Amino acid sequence: MHNLLFILSIVLFLAPGCSSDSTFGEPPAIDAPTMTVGEALNPTSFGRVVTIRGTVYSVCQQEGCWMTLTDPNTTPEQVLRVQFEGGSWYVPTTLTGEVMVTGTVREEVFNEEDAKAIAETMGWSEARLQQMTGDQRIPMLTATGMRILDGSSH
Repeated sequence: MHNLLFILSIVLFLAPGCSSDSTFGEPPAIDAPTMTVGEALNPTSFGRVVTIRGTVYSVCQQEGCWMTLTDPNTTPEQVLRVQFEGGSWYVPTTLTGEVMVTGTVREEVFNEEDAKAIAETMGWSEARLQQMTGDQRIPMLTATGMRILDGSSH
């Protein structure tokens, strides 16, 4: 019986997913100044540490190892892909709703095949995907922390 309790406690400790207060990594303060996804996609934000408030658009359905964010003021193809620093944490694959994410926005260069695969996860139209040739620059945020906001589902 003691072995079972010990194993169960280790599994619960190591299990990925939501922490009790719905934070990951080094979460932003609830009252931290934020910018929109659209503002983060502006090249003036590249290379800066920012805190973004956005709506989860999609999540990696295999592990929760990346997600994409949008907001009401962006077009369907203005989506920011978020990866988690060093793969040190994952989000629930069922995550929906609003989040605050802190990290560094960078424009990364991908070969055509990888860029199309990434752009597809971001909801880019088939017409836009067909226009992609050669290396592509795609804005990404490497997150150091995240807070799931009230009313979100996970």
